[in-house]
Amino acid sequence: MNRRKHVAAMRSLITACGGLEEAAEACRVSVSSLSTYQIPRGEAFAPADVIADLEAYAGVNTYSARLFECAHAAMPSADLESDTLALNIDAAALAQAAHRAMEDGALSAGERIALAETIGKIRTAIEAIDACVNDERRARPGGVYRVAS
Repeated sequence: MNRRKHVAAMRSLITACGGLEEAAEACRVSVSSLSTYQIPRGEAFAPADVIADLEAYAGVNTYSARLFECAHAAMPSADLESDTLALNIDAAALAQAAHRAMEDGALSAGERIALAETIGKIRTAIEAIDACVNDERRARPGGVYRVAS
């Protein structure tokens, strides 16, 4: 994940917390420190415990999900079966998150962000499945990737 993506993830997380002041109250660092984590050409990165505290406070995993997606995107798809399972898991997570989000009848900014990120995971899973199905080497047993029979 490049610096710009780290900055975007931190901004999204701070927004989900309700802004810099509220985010600073939810973790061990100051408003000033949180602000430096949002500077595109800066050198400071948020410590892992600060990210964890902010995600717990906001009730979303915006930053860690982006880290996971970047790491996952770099890995080749294992096979059609696991890609389809990942899609089902993400779709179930979306349904649960949407249900929880609408319990009070309105979507908060944090809930919108979390739903959008889950939708992004679903798109990624569909793309992986599509690539597997349309890649002859992966769509047949004995190809580059294992395909369950």
